[in-house]
Amino acid sequence: MVTDAVDIASAADAVLLVARGGNTPYDVAQRAQAAFRNSRILGFVLNAVKDAPRRGSYSYYYGGPEASDLAKGQKDKRSQA
Repeated sequence: MVTDAVDIASAADAVLLVARGGNTPYDVAQRAQAAFRNSRILGFVLNAVKDAPRRGSYSYYYGGPEASDLAKGQKDKRSQA
């Protein structure tokens, strides 16, 4: 199934990887990420997470400083090649 998605990803601008918390083994998620190494990966969504951490800020986990710059309207540095 990942092979089909990799083929389709070549026609897309970017991909968003999604895994189900508690069901997707870490090594499977890592292999999926590696399979899309030639694609622009926007991020990784972890669905169905039970008992998510209650402390800290989620903004730290979702893209870091580069994502905050984009949210402020600054140009994506990757597209300036």
